[in-house]
Amino acid sequence: MNLNKIRTQEVDLEFIKLVGRNRHKHDARKLAELAYSIKQHGVLQPILIQSGAEADVYHLVAGERRYLAAQKNNMECIPARVLPADLPEEEVQALRLVENLQRLDLTPWEEAEQLANLRGDNHTLDELSDLTGKSTTWVAQRLAIGKLCQPLKKLVTDQNWPLSLLPVLARVPAELHGELLTVILKEQENNWYEFDGEKAVPQPPTLSQLQKVTEHFQRVLSSAPWSLDDAKLLPEAGSCKSCPKRMAAQDLLFPEVKDKKSDRCLDVNCWDKKGVALVALNVEKLNNPVLVKDWRDVAPMVAAKIGEVPVLAPNRFIECTAKDKGARSAVWVSGEQTGKTLYVRPIEKQSESKSGKRPVDQE
Repeated sequence: MNLNKIRTQEVDLEFIKLVGRNRHKHDARKLAELAYSIKQHGVLQPILIQSGAEADVYHLVAGERRYLAAQKNNMECIPARVLPADLPEEEVQALRLVENLQRLDLTPWEEAEQLANLRGDNHTLDELSDLTGKSTTWVAQRLAIGKLCQPLKKLVTDQNWPLSLLPVLARVPAELHGELLTVILKEQENNWYEFDGEKAVPQPPTLSQLQKVTEHFQRVLSSAPWSLDDAKLLPEAGSCKSCPKRMAAQDLLFPEVKDKKSDRCLDVNCWDKKGVALVALNVEKLNNPVLVKDWRDVAPMVAAKIGEVPVLAPNRFIECTAKDKGARSAVWVSGEQTGKTLYVRPIEKQSESKSGKRPVDQE
């Protein structure tokens, strides 16, 4: 329905009812400024209402701030466009969203919520783009922003983070938002702060700082120690190549991904499970290999899989080739390369003399 074809008329404020809220809260100062502007110049843009089931009853569809400002000014009537009572709810929601997006200061959370309500199970991103007049990238980012956990939303709102940072936050899967919040709070405690003269005040990160933090929740697919086509390694997850939880499969959120080398896995929990499965597979295949780790601890899932088998620390082996003297087959059991096979030469621990010095120290 084209709003321009609906005649504007004066409607008594007392007949307009709020059914559901377009806004979660209003800035008192801005509402007072709007009320003053309306008192001086009148309501320049009509509100949008819909006829109710009862006579002379209308439901507010869009324009809540103008409606409240008119009430604040004790106005009797307000200019409005009236939608017919039998207009399908889906069309009403679409008109509400479009009208509100053209007005001032909907928060990103409110935009995301209205988009999600409009989308339901019926609309594709392209259809939402056509309905709202926004790009598909904007629509995809707003829908993802709406899935941020409530504590993250509160932190971002309370600290007034720039809108440019929100799409970066939205790139982290919802199930990891709690962990993401913990990392952000730690960074603000140690690095992202300014002194106000007495105490450290947490600050929003720069774009590059936040991108670096979110990379903690990604894995470079080209570095995976398993074949990306392997659907049998972890049957419930399938192959990495066909997985929707990767950057290349979400190009509207990750437009910078141009090739296989820049594609990343967004499900670190699945990545870790595949690493555990690969450890078990390679330990069985190699028949009693050496287990080695980097500077990181062995994850509990991996430790449970390998049991009491000793693991060599970084200073207890040298990576080598199969042809080198003393080479042994080995399997990584820590870090992002968990499950990877390699050849190593174990370093025997030197015995110490009674004086506490190694023989080499006495020469």
